[in-house]
Amino acid sequence: MFMHKLRYNRANCIGTYDIFIKYSLNLLGISLLAIFGIFTLADWIIVQLFTDKYADVAHILKLLSPYVAVHILVVPLMGTFIIYEKQRYLLFLKSFLLAMTGFAYMVAIFTANIDYGFFLFSLSSVLVYGYAYFLMYKNYYNERIELNK
Repeated sequence: MFMHKLRYNRANCIGTYDIFIKYSLNLLGISLLAIFGIFTLADWIIVQLFTDKYADVAHILKLLSPYVAVHILVVPLMGTFIIYEKQRYLLFLKSFLLAMTGFAYMVAIFTANIDYGFFLFSLSSVLVYGYAYFLMYKNYYNERIELNK
């Protein structure tokens, strides 16, 4: 629905800033609910479904919660880059995320602590997807200014 509205508005020279903000706020709400669920229910659900033997999975899930949050919030909006013909941004962002992911896992291997790897992976995802959101916001804001002239 988001992509359809964007395409329609772009084709008819109608602003897309409000649509972007509306969807961003909805996704933020879903993201916050997911994080709240991870921190409040993960331990109980993992133990109930898989026994105490897998309690460490809940710990790893909590370490990955920033990744889950930005993935819910930003990834559905990334079609923006295709609609606005900014695929080079996608290439840069995905390449940088790949490099940061490799670095995070190398740190985990060299320190022999997987928690560091998961934490660095989550942190790098927040940075990359946060920058992607910034680029999208800047694009929509600039379009809004241009249409209001």
